[in-house]
Amino acid sequence: MTDRIVALTEDLKRLQRGRGLLDAPDDLDIPLLREVCDAQAAGRDNLRDLIFEVLERALPSLTDDSAHLVRTMLNFGPNQRESNTTQRLADLAKSQNYSERTVRRNTNAALCDLAKAILSGSWATGEKWSVAVLDVLLRLDVSPAEAHERRTIIAHEPGLREVTNSVDIPGGQRPPDLEILYGAMARPRSEQTGCNMRTSILLPEPLERDQWHTYAQIVRTESLANHYVCAPVRRHRRFVLRVRFDARRKPDRVWRLDAVHVRRIDECVPTGELLTPDAAGEVATVFGALSSGFCYGIQWD
Repeated sequence: MTDRIVALTEDLKRLQRGRGLLDAPDDLDIPLLREVCDAQAAGRDNLRDLIFEVLERALPSLTDDSAHLVRTMLNFGPNQRESNTTQRLADLAKSQNYSERTVRRNTNAALCDLAKAILSGSWATGEKWSVAVLDVLLRLDVSPAEAHERRTIIAHEPGLREVTNSVDIPGGQRPPDLEILYGAMARPRSEQTGCNMRTSILLPEPLERDQWHTYAQIVRTESLANHYVCAPVRRHRRFVLRVRFDARRKPDRVWRLDAVHVRRIDECVPTGELLTPDAAGEVATVFGALSSGFCYGIQWD
């Protein structure tokens, strides 16, 4: 059992305290659960909603009996009750005709299985891999512009050795330069279809199922458009974007793009929160649980 599975199992156990998820979990020491829920900066109510979402997505991977134990001891779902941990444990022991010690042991095993499902992203059915975190620093204060990209991926099948990068290129412009910093190797050839360039990335060694791996790269281009977006074609849990403009030539307007259709980007009209560059010319934003068919990022004019 990996250290992350053990740590997440302990976080899930802490959710059982008191009235479980009937109470807001904002004061609980659950650092890894906050991470996988994309909830580091979440507010009191939003954190609980994000935990609900992650639990509901992962629970179908458990047996019905295990899922029932989890729902009851964490006290979430349609049958939430005004009861404490001791009462819920006693009720389960009575209904199942087991000792409380046995119920607690079975619950701990179910929570461990739940932790494995959450960390593996097992709800991403049919995908060989998905992205846990895409962390980008876009530097517009240098020439050519540079996108420093760090990807943490999760393998959903054993033996994963190759993944694909996708970059959109402004029409008629030459492809950007790609430099791998660590954690991977780029194949010498890339495929370009229309304005999209796809590059095969080889990992240093095959990944096991549920294994996480991080690699980093720099993309340099002379022809950056007036936006930087992630348009996911596979599951992305978290996207962190920081843009550093030239502090001497800040744009007039900067705005957040959150689940925006690509046609709205072409209109160049603010559709989300306006962002103000700081004294260093920087703005930053975070997205969680990205959906396919939409764009997430920052645009300016």
